[in-house]
Amino acid sequence: MPYITQKDREKFAIPVPENGGELQYLIAEMIQNMLQFRRLSGDNSCIRYKDLEEVMGALNGANQEFYRLVVAPYEDRKSVENGNVYDTYGWFTDSY
Repeated sequence: MPYITQKDREKFAIPVPENGGELQYLIAEMIQNMLQFRRLSGDNSCIRYKDLEEVMGALNGANQEFYRLVVAPYEDRKSVENGNVYDTYGWFTDSY
């Protein structure tokens, strides 16, 4: 994920959503604003596939980063606390 410097982060006033629906709405609004800006400021007056691909890539990257940094450590902690669901010993090699 491309990280933004602390200084550059200061220009963003990010509202705090109260639930998943509001979060999804804010994400959709940001996408809408970005694409509208691209449409109005570009050489071409229409959105191109490269613009859509950039949005999809950013969403996918954010999803993967959230999983890697937030969800996976949580799952690892719960696995230690409660035990694994899968007994994968020997699935991929003869032993660990």
